[in-house]
Amino acid sequence: MFERINNLGIKAKLVIIFIVIKIVPLLIISFMAIKGVQELETYFLKDTDTVLEKAKNVVNDTAKVAIKDSIKALDQKSQTSLERLTVEVANDIAQFLYERNSDLLFLAQSDLSHKTFRLFMDSKSKQAMVHEEYIYDDDTGTWKSRQEKQGAQLDSMTADLKDNETEFHHFRPPEFQTKPVPIYKEITFFDLNGKEKIKVSSINKQLKDIRYPANTYINSERYFVEATKLKRGEIFVSDVIGAYVPSRIIGTYNKTKVEQLVLPFAPEIEGYAGKENPKGKRFQGIIRFVTPVYRGNKKIGYLTLALDHIHIMEYTDYIVPTEENISNISDGSDGNYAFMWDYEGRCISHVRDYFIIGFDPKTGERVPGWISEDLAKRWKTSGIKKLNAFLKTVKRFDHQSLEKRGWDRQVLEGKVGLDCRYLNHAPQCQGWFQLTEDGGYGSFIIFWSDVWKLTTAATIPYYTGQYGKSKRGFGFVTIGANVEEFHRAADKTRQTVDVILEKQEKSVENLIGQNKKRMLDHNKALINELTVTTLLMMVIVIMIAVWLSDSITKRLMSLIKGVREFSLNRMFYRIKVKSQDEVGQLSQAFNEMAQRIYDYQFNLEGLIEERTKKLNQINEQLKKEIIDHRETEKVLIQTKQQAEKANQSKSDFLAAMSHELRTPMHGILGFAKLGMSKTQWIKNEKMFLFFSEIHASGLRLLSLLNNLLDLSKLEAGKVEFHFTKGYLSNLVQIVLNEQAIIFKEKNIRVEFKEPTFPDSVILDSEKIIQVISNLLSNAVKFSKPNNTIVLNIDEKKGQLLFSIADKGIGIPEKELEFIFNKFVQSSKSKTGAGGTGLGLSISKEIIEGHNGNIWAENNSDGGATITFSLPRSVEKTKVE
Repeated sequence: MFERINNLGIKAKLVIIFIVIKIVPLLIISFMAIKGVQELETYFLKDTDTVLEKAKNVVNDTAKVAIKDSIKALDQKSQTSLERLTVEVANDIAQFLYERNSDLLFLAQSDLSHKTFRLFMDSKSKQAMVHEEYIYDDDTGTWKSRQEKQGAQLDSMTADLKDNETEFHHFRPPEFQTKPVPIYKEITFFDLNGKEKIKVSSINKQLKDIRYPANTYINSERYFVEATKLKRGEIFVSDVIGAYVPSRIIGTYNKTKVEQLVLPFAPEIEGYAGKENPKGKRFQGIIRFVTPVYRGNKKIGYLTLALDHIHIMEYTDYIVPTEENISNISDGSDGNYAFMWDYEGRCISHVRDYFIIGFDPKTGERVPGWISEDLAKRWKTSGIKKLNAFLKTVKRFDHQSLEKRGWDRQVLEGKVGLDCRYLNHAPQCQGWFQLTEDGGYGSFIIFWSDVWKLTTAATIPYYTGQYGKSKRGFGFVTIGANVEEFHRAADKTRQTVDVILEKQEKSVENLIGQNKKRMLDHNKALINELTVTTLLMMVIVIMIAVWLSDSITKRLMSLIKGVREFSLNRMFYRIKVKSQDEVGQLSQAFNEMAQRIYDYQFNLEGLIEERTKKLNQINEQLKKEIIDHRETEKVLIQTKQQAEKANQSKSDFLAAMSHELRTPMHGILGFAKLGMSKTQWIKNEKMFLFFSEIHASGLRLLSLLNNLLDLSKLEAGKVEFHFTKGYLSNLVQIVLNEQAIIFKEKNIRVEFKEPTFPDSVILDSEKIIQVISNLLSNAVKFSKPNNTIVLNIDEKKGQLLFSIADKGIGIPEKELEFIFNKFVQSSKSKTGAGGTGLGLSISKEIIEGHNGNIWAENNSDGGATITFSLPRSVEKTKVE
């Protein structure tokens, strides 16, 4: 069979190959496609419901995980933000208290008089928040404002620029009402025996003997004994002192709660609680600052300042740890508020004033804080009459737990002040103490009052007097926030996602049902199309195979004929090129080969003659380019000579102009000096200052002219060195004598230690004097009055080192590299010292003309040092 195929012609072989490689695979592919479509139909119909169910589960699970992660991220971000807010508030309180220290020490050094105290007290005030009037709403049982809420609100403002429009938020500033409140309620001076001598007070204006607590604020202060222990400059700071404000209603004060307790509706007699009772009684407290007063080395008495505690409460009462950020009235109903504790853990600021620990004005003793029921039982069986005395015997923070309950009897009596040490039904107390035990801060989440709350604590870093004995300082600030507030965005997203998922599930079910029918119809049509298409493709492939094989064989036969004609030495024969494919390109290549052989054989001599002619043309072009290059060199040499002449002319012009201008400048300076010396101008200060300004301006202009003249000489190459041996000290002394008046005007002392080594050196003495004069002038210019300039001459490795060090403003590090350039001034000199920017440049030219170096550097203790070096035996040279 294979032999028969081998004996066939190319045309037959090509047809057979096309059928094998095209039709057979086409049949296989068509069969596989039809089989695959049938299997896909079976699989789709069988597993569509399962896939739909799995898709629903995956989407739901993904949504739940995403929302859970979103809530967790929001919690962490909110926790960090609330911790930072707590620390900021605590630091602000500490700063405010330290300012009171400064007030006390300042006033202790001032004149002790009633007038001084009154002026000082009137000058110290601070804005305090004032909320609008609230009325009780019988329908809702809550208190409502008579005015519309004026907090910070997001409005509909849009960005003016397109680049800024993404998430563009604008909040209108809150329009809260405030009033100035004096920082101090009382300023007193009492003698060494405790008797008040001077007093300015809004509490009690009578002078009293404060050795006795009965004569102090609400009969509760005992600061005389503490004052006697103080040394000069020391300060005693008291606890928060104020009368306890009771309340028998915890939470919102409404008629329902009042009726249950069989009480009259009288909110004004209960403790203030912000929105929960805006008409309640306010806590009025003070913090007493005391320091001894000395006149000379003698202690004559003590000064006290009574800080109004309202200014401490202002820091926490109006903080809202939610989007609202700040409010003009506190609200404890939602658990989002801030409060404060002292170093012992007693509440000293709260949105509900009845939670603040206070004193009983009748007895002068502190009212005990709210305790747990188990602690109350232990007190009843202890035999100790007073609760305060009993609490001193028990363990603090004793197994605090949410499982414990507060003592109801204290609630009925209205005595519910918060003392963390014995508030055993509030375990967050122990948590706050743990967070602040080393003076730090932190937070945790706790389930409190039926909600999860994020609570923070941060130390108030005020460590004066007794507060310096605890790392908690003055105490600590805490902020509580309802965690649900931070989940609102995520919960809203979850609800939206649930609605979207429900709609999408129904939509997907309908879509799949429709797709099932479409797929069955489509598969049937597809099988029919594949069958017809396969048959059609088979016919087309056979036709293409016959046509292609016929075309290839004809063109191959044309090539064979061309080769035969060429082999018979018929060089003129050419194959007809009918296409640009590979066979056509082969025919073209054959024709080109025949043409080249023909040209080579009959036109070789003409080709040689043509190549020789081209070579001669190239040689002529090269000769012409060489001549042009030489002409260009001549032009460049002439240009350089003209530039050198122009530079010489510039320097000559600068020199001539400097000489011409200096003569009238000396005249102006003389007339200005004469005007300054007239005795009649001594009384006329304006005329004297006028002539002084002319004289100073003239000196600056003359300095600029001198520098320009020196610069022209250096650039023109006119400086010649001559031999001068010895007398280095004399050169320095000449400069010191010339500038003695300048030193005296700023009271500057120049330290110069004469060199002990042989000072043989070859130099231009006038130019070296000029350099030393320039450097000394700079040092004086940038030195403050009453300072010292050190001038030193030393020898090192065959070099003389001249250094001038000042204690002035120094040179910016980034300018050290360019300070010796022409017309460059230090940015510091531009702010006040003035100058032309040529002195250091000229000095550099002179030193480098002596084969030396000059450099500047800043001193570690302020100021700068400029040093230049000269070789010990300089050959006579000329500055180029």
